[in-house]
Amino acid sequence: RTTAAARPRASRTSKYYGVYSPSRRGAKKFQARYRDASGHRITIGSFATEEEAARAYNTRLKNEGLESRRKVNKVDEAGRLVEKPKKPAAPRPELPESERKSKYLGVNYRKLTRNFMARYTNASGKQKTIGCYVTQEEAGFAYNNAITSNGLESLRKLNKVDSAGRLIPKP
Repeated sequence: RTTAAARPRASRTSKYYGVYSPSRRGAKKFQARYRDASGHRITIGSFATEEEAARAYNTRLKNEGLESRRKVNKVDEAGRLVEKPKKPAAPRPELPESERKSKYLGVNYRKLTRNFMARYTNASGKQKTIGCYVTQEEAGFAYNNAITSNGLESLRKLNKVDSAGRLIPKP
């Protein structure tokens, strides 16, 4: 028996707008969904092919008058659906092991997204995420700002700052 981490994760997105492949697959494996004018997610239905789902999505947007407010799948002269443009992949380079270890309090390296996440624990003991940053220095300053703005200086340690305003790495 394989664990969930060992199984490859199937892509849940489609090559068309408004079409998704749900995690639980029945006889029909593609869903068409859109957001109505008030922002609520509406499921149109389940379809056997991506093309059927994309055409249903286009039809529903046209009927609801949302063509100008939502992305619509383009159709060429022959009546075939045109795939949505692919996002250019520009991943950040992997940092060497020595730079992945954070030098500052409240900062962790996220290997998946290759950035630094700033987090703190509030007065009631809950972890709060401040945000993700390209450099650990930015994340360290964000951590300090969150601690001071929430009045937690007496409960949590701050990253030390030198006279020039730079963070001092933890020992």
